[in-house]
Amino acid sequence: MAALALAGCASTAIDENYQGVRQMTQEWLGAEVRWLTTDDARQKAQIEVDALLGNPLGADDAVRIALAYSPSLQAMLYEGAATSAAATQSARLPNPVFAFERLVRDEAGSRELEITRTLSFSILDLILLPTRLRAAEYRQQTTRLSLASNIVLAATTARQAWIAAVAAQQSVQYFEQVKASADASAELARRMQAVGNYSKLQRAREQAFSAEAVMQLARGRQAARSSREALVRALGLNEAQAAALTLPARLPDLPGTPRDEATVTQAAMDQRLDVRLARASLDFTAREQGLTRISSFVN
Repeated sequence: MAALALAGCASTAIDENYQGVRQMTQEWLGAEVRWLTTDDARQKAQIEVDALLGNPLGADDAVRIALAYSPSLQAMLYEGAATSAAATQSARLPNPVFAFERLVRDEAGSRELEITRTLSFSILDLILLPTRLRAAEYRQQTTRLSLASNIVLAATTARQAWIAAVAAQQSVQYFEQVKASADASAELARRMQAVGNYSKLQRAREQAFSAEAVMQLARGRQAARSSREALVRALGLNEAQAAALTLPARLPDLPGTPRDEATVTQAAMDQRLDVRLARASLDFTAREQGLTRISSFVN
């Protein structure tokens, strides 16, 4: 019964942490975090990802895939659940000890049977239970904030990878246009020299420009491949999904007017997870220090 009760408490804490993280990320990122705990949920998520990859992938869709499908993010959620369960277990009292003793004495031909039953538990653990409960609650809070921070970081990484991939692809298009112009200039220089209107030096300059354009195009294509692979890793796509991934031809236009600096600064200070995590960690450390001093004094 004690094991069932402990499992129930741990499951409740895990669900509460997940719902809290899900609500925070929904408010800040506008995308839903999904914890895929069954094969049906994973299969459904894969179908949704395949549907999103049927069209050129936008930045918001990239974040949505990262938060609902990425294996690395799923691993974060499972690690958070394990940490939450450990925090719940640390606040529980040790199981009481039941002892049964049967003693038979034989003295001077008479036998005496003595039966002893003992139920014991730790008074110290009972006294420290409120402190341990508070410490466990702080551990749950730090678990939620740390998990939310990692999820925000994963979403930011996915968005940045998408921007880099689209920008690199757009650069390749520009380098292709430059190469086409350089090739045309080199061919024109060859013909002009053939009729005596260009010197060898002028033709050599055009050929050098054409060679530089070829080199820039090769570098741009390599950068585009690297950026695309980084995006695939950030989204957690498999080989078939990576092959189906297509990107827009260009980045979206910049906003017409910039956001107010004071508003952005205030929002950043109010919602910064690292600040909230540092405060929770400080409180938790103070509580833990007090518990350690009490335990050391009693021991």
